[in-house]
Amino acid sequence: MNFINKWKAGIQSITPLQSAQATQKGNWVMLIGFIAGLVVMCFNFKSWWWGIIILSAALFNHSVMMVGVQQKINMLSKLEQEVNDGI
Repeated sequence: MNFINKWKAGIQSITPLQSAQATQKGNWVMLIGFIAGLVVMCFNFKSWWWGIIILSAALFNHSVMMVGVQQKINMLSKLEQEVNDGI
């Protein structure tokens, strides 16, 4: 029970910037998975052509999401820097 209380307190103290950075790190893992899936599908193009279409669309969608998260990280970093500098 003590572990759960410590974990809950730690999760509640995460800043939005830390949350966005953690999300972006997970996004990189997903991106690598999409690319690896596309490479594997290319070897079996005749029977898995529809998989390539689906993975390509998912890769594009995920890339756009990653750009949005990176913009959020940049904005929050700038805001945090201004707050620390006292504007």
